[in-house]
Amino acid sequence: MLNPLNAANSLLVFALDAVKLQNLDMEKLDKLDRLILGQLQADARATYDQKLHPRDLFRASVQTWPEVVECDALSGEMDYFLRVVVRDMGSYSNFVMTTLLKHPSVQDCKTSFVLDRIKATTALPL
Repeated sequence: MLNPLNAANSLLVFALDAVKLQNLDMEKLDKLDRLILGQLQADARATYDQKLHPRDLFRASVQTWPEVVECDALSGEMDYFLRVVVRDMGSYSNFVMTTLLKHPSVQDCKTSFVLDRIKATTALPL
């Protein structure tokens, strides 16, 4: 028997792939993909100990973590901003506890979640 949820999901994935091939706004489509797939997006800010490990070790490790979709070096109190996309809160907790905080360079991690998106735009005021 055909599962209607799986069929709808397959059709939606096919439709999104077709739209992507039309060269439409990829950022909006990526957000839609995450919304449809029920993924959790969290922001983590990390500090690292440069005395123990060089900066390049952390930067190379981040490249291998599929959960991290964006990483930026920061000025100020925290050293790095990581945008993490996972399936659910348990997956996020697992990533932070077994990957991020276990990394030898990471001293601390602070996390925040979006409760309500007030404004999101890619338009620049030119």
